[in-house]
Parts: sequence; C-alpha cells; structure tokens
Amino acid sequence: MSEYEDFVKDFPKRCQELLNLAERPALDAGREVTLMLMVAATALFIPFERLKPEGRQDHPSKDKERFPQAATELKTLLEKPFTASDLFDKEAKSWATGRLKSLDGAPDDWPELQRLKPISSEKKVNSIFKTIRNSLAHGNLYTRGGSEIKSIIFISTIEDRDKIIGFQFVSVSPADFRLFLTRWFEFLDKFHIDQKCAFNVVIKST
Repeated sequence: MSEYEDFVKDFPKRCQELLNLAERPALDAGREVTLMLMVAATALFIPFERLKPEGRQDHPSKDKERFPQAATELKTLLEKPFTASDLFDKEAKSWATGRLKSLDGAPDDWPELQRLKPISSEKKVNSIFKTIRNSLAHGNLYTRGGSEIKSIIFISTIEDRDKIIGFQFVSVSPADFRLFLTRWFEFLDKFHIDQKCAFNVVIKST
C-alpha cells in the first residue's frame, strides 16, 4: 500500500473507497451499520482534528498551516446551520436532537426519545459534529430497532464544573447517516491540496 499523501483528503478518500468496496458484503451479512460506524470514526474525525478551527489547541501535524484553504472551509462549514449546510440532504427526514436527563434503562425507555423533534434551523454543524465525535470517542453510542437497526443515537455528556448534569443526543437513521458521510466525502474532495506547498511548510517547521 502506498504512503498517505495527507490525512485531510487522501486518507478519508481511501476510507470512502473501502466503504464502497465492503458495503455490499457487509449488507449481505447484516453488518452495514457496523461498517459505516467504523469508517465514520476515522474518516470524519481525523481530518477534523488535524484542521481544528482557531480557539482550539492546534494539532501537532501543523495541517492547519499546510492546508489553510481546507482549514478555512472547514471553519466556515462548522459555523453554518446544519440543515442549510452541504452536509445535510433535504431528503433526510430522520435527524433529531435533544437532551436526556438520564441513560438509565434501554433507549426505548427514555421518554425524550418518544417525542423526537427535528433539528432546529439554528442548530450549527459544529454542535452536531461535537455530539457525534464525543459519542464515538467515548463509546456513548446506542441503537434502536431490535432485529433491524432503525436509528443510531449519538450521545455527548453535558457537564458543569466537571459534573455530568445531562446528555445531548443526535438521533438519525442508518440511511440518512450514510448520506451524511457521502456529503462529508464530497466536501473534502473539493479541497485543492498543493503537496509542494504543504511540503515547504513542513521543511520550514523543522
């Protein structure tokens, strides 16, 4: 296997190729959601962590300096309302967000999930990303649907002075989350990655 050219465009592109190659066998085996979450855990958040906007600790790779256009476009995307962003498909009707008081019992027992509300038009991409990222990073992931997964529930803790006071959740169907991943790959694919310029930045920093 050839070396990665970068982890902002080349790496997630390979993740997309792997998802496309393995999707049919995974579907036949009833493991398509597992495959999708495996890909999401890397393809979403490795580029994100390496291009984190200002105000957050810079990644030691210095990719924000190497790929300034990509970093600027990501920052702009994160500040947009989710439902008005390139990541949202207007045919995707299952997206919902809200707060949970407790995670006691199974998801079907949580009253807040019995009256799901669509994502507000003011909800930012950054908020959705944060919840999904924290969920995958800390294992706060749940599903509903029994023998066939109908919804994926990403959960992030809400804290006050290091004390958990509740939980933020994002609920979405597997099909709509797959559309979200496709839109993310399309967003990354638009980046113009000048490898010569990126190499010069690395040389100057050493």
